[in-house]
Amino acid sequence: MELLITDNLLNTYGTCHGGALSALADMVMGIALRTLKVKVVTVELSMNYLQPVQLGQVLMATSSVIHQGRRTIVAETELHCQDNLVAKGKGTFFLWLGLIATKNSRAKKNLQLITKPGSVTARINIYVISVHKLALFVGPS
Repeated sequence: MELLITDNLLNTYGTCHGGALSALADMVMGIALRTLKVKVVTVELSMNYLQPVQLGQVLMATSSVIHQGRRTIVAETELHCQDNLVAKGKGTFFLWLGLIATKNSRAKKNLQLITKPGSVTARINIYVISVHKLALFVGPS
């Protein structure tokens, strides 16, 4: 995913605000997790800001899943600007399906399928390792 840095994203120092970078990181990790066909919510997000990003520069964000458990998924993201790593983030996401399962018997059945050892969970993990390095390219029109 790409983001053009415009003047409304700048902080008082004239560089891109860290909140804009963390929002981009959260969004790209969430999109990567949606490819797993799960619903998630962010429970923790940490960022390391390595270099400032200037007005007019274009950020490219990539994300990958690094761990999938029964209730949480951990992903990481890198933000690059002109081939330079400018920020790195990591997030923990709660699987939303567990919350829905208490209200919906069909969802509860699906949850049991997903968490049953040796079945769908193993296939999902293989799918994550082989496919889920995500790089979306969405620029301004």
